[in-house]
Amino acid sequence: FYAKASGYTLWLAKDSLVFERHQRDVSRLVFLGANPDSKPVPAEAADYKVHYLTGNDPAAWRTDIPTSRSVLFEEIYKNIDLKLYGTEREIEYDFIVKPGGKVADIAFAYRDVQRTALDDAGDLVVDMEFGGLRHKKPSCYQMIQGERKEVDGRFKPMGDNRYSFEVSGYDDSHELIIDPVVLAYSTFLGGTKHECGYGLALDNSGAAYLIGSTSSTDFPTKKPFSGKRNGSSDVFLTKISATGASLIYSTYIGGSSWEVGSGVAVDAANAAYLVGYTDSKDFPTQNPIQKDRVWFTDVFVAKINKAGNALVYSTYLGGWGFDYGHGIAVDKAGSAYVTGTTGSNDFPVKNPIYKYQGGYWGDAFVSKLSQDGGSLVYSTFLGGSGNEHETAIAVDSQGAAYVVGGTESNNFPVKNPYQAVKSKYVDAFITKIHPKGTSLVYSTFLGGKGGEYCHDIAVDKKGAAYITGETTSKDFPLKNAMYPVYKGGGLWLWEDAFITKIHPKGNTLVFSTYLGGTGLDEGYCIALDGGGNIYVSGATKSTDFPVKNAFQDHFNGGEAGDAFVAKIKPNGKTMVYATYLGGAESDGPFDMAINKNAVVHLIGYTRSADFPTKRPLYKEKSGEQDVFFAKLK
Repeated sequence: FYAKASGYTLWLAKDSLVFERHQRDVSRLVFLGANPDSKPVPAEAADYKVHYLTGNDPAAWRTDIPTSRSVLFEEIYKNIDLKLYGTEREIEYDFIVKPGGKVADIAFAYRDVQRTALDDAGDLVVDMEFGGLRHKKPSCYQMIQGERKEVDGRFKPMGDNRYSFEVSGYDDSHELIIDPVVLAYSTFLGGTKHECGYGLALDNSGAAYLIGSTSSTDFPTKKPFSGKRNGSSDVFLTKISATGASLIYSTYIGGSSWEVGSGVAVDAANAAYLVGYTDSKDFPTQNPIQKDRVWFTDVFVAKINKAGNALVYSTYLGGWGFDYGHGIAVDKAGSAYVTGTTGSNDFPVKNPIYKYQGGYWGDAFVSKLSQDGGSLVYSTFLGGSGNEHETAIAVDSQGAAYVVGGTESNNFPVKNPYQAVKSKYVDAFITKIHPKGTSLVYSTFLGGKGGEYCHDIAVDKKGAAYITGETTSKDFPLKNAMYPVYKGGGLWLWEDAFITKIHPKGNTLVFSTYLGGTGLDEGYCIALDGGGNIYVSGATKSTDFPVKNAFQDHFNGGEAGDAFVAKIKPNGKTMVYATYLGGAESDGPFDMAINKNAVVHLIGYTRSADFPTKRPLYKEKSGEQDVFFAKLK
């Protein structure tokens, strides 16, 4: 068996793995003390075959050669299997330790290499004549009663390029998986001017949908709905293949003034739903609820067909004030839910729970559109007599909408709250709306004596809400905190991120923790995998951000800041990994999504020419600021 990966070819021999970078640069990973009768066998057969038609003698041709998505060395050690498979054009390997197997039995050695070593992050670095290989510190876990339980593990050096594993604290009555972590993919995306990536969604095939804004006339397009920039800046919508190797489609969307694309969601038929805001009188509409822009900036909501080249529907939403669309979600029936902020007392409403109460900048709003996009199912203001900011939305399987943001309103509506009174200047808020849109299920403040903004929310199958944002409060509400001490300086320029899980009833915290160093730290996006692990990303200017098992263990951003990505166990108290991600200039993430293989997909902006890339679709930054799109596993 063999497989082609990024930068090398892997050959599977009976007793070893052979890595070939060049014909003259070959190394071998040899299994020590392995079962001599174990040999690689195909698993998970692929639905295509390979043919070799070499030379002009048909008798020498080889056709209908089967292929496989993975290969298994069964019983390579007693009660231990080795599985090899591809992830994002990289080769992954998992040791599967079954009940009765002993981790200490696993041992391997590198042959025909210049040197091997473990670096400060615990990665195994292999130096070869024409380059090198890196095995990330292993991620170890068990699936117990349908939940993924993380386990602490590492490489164990044994001398003379020989290694084993050390794993502690696992249940030996269940299978243990030893799986090294990798940076799978990272690319620039942009033209010669200015871009920012704000939203990201994945479809069932693993293809990624990216949305943001661009002022470039040469932003990469493919099979576009609109192939040129129409105003000073337009929305971009780009669909990238699951491997990251190609654009499926990429298009501008906009009118003759300017637009920002804030969020994207995808339905089961791979149609994309967009939200943002526009200053254009001629933003493209189709089957609109509101066909004209009322005054200055209005929200837009649009649905794009599977091919990315036609609008299914597109509408303005707005009134005589400023209106901004921030977040979007789609339920299983294909109805879109949008949220944002509005300064318009005549914003389009239907059966509203609350009438307009807004301050200078206005209220939040929550609107549900019909499946065809031609009407509102419900639309309501959400706010008090002060201002509301920075909203995001999630929808559960029952169609209940969860909205978060920041509020300056002492009279923001509360119901069954964890915290009934705003603490001081601005607090986070979390509100759950009944599936019918007729009432609140719960609504609460969350904050201390400083200030808070909540930027994102995720909801699990039981209806528990996970939120992230930023706080300057030394008394921010904590529970079962992983990091119980506030490290920021108490000013808006020096704040910590926070991560909080709220009970499905909304009136109890399950856990709540700070996350950050002594600089500025902000949590921008949060997501969950199938095992309940929590992923948080944001921006940091802290040189002492708490990293663990990091892809990038040092701060690169100078005064400008880096992105960070962290994975936390479902209990909220144990960090699996935390890493910086960035170059010498400013880098920040704005959205993330997790696929079924627990691969983190991340979008944001970068001003760094040296932003870390891997197998990039576009390997160099094109303008003053580009989008970045990255995957980590």
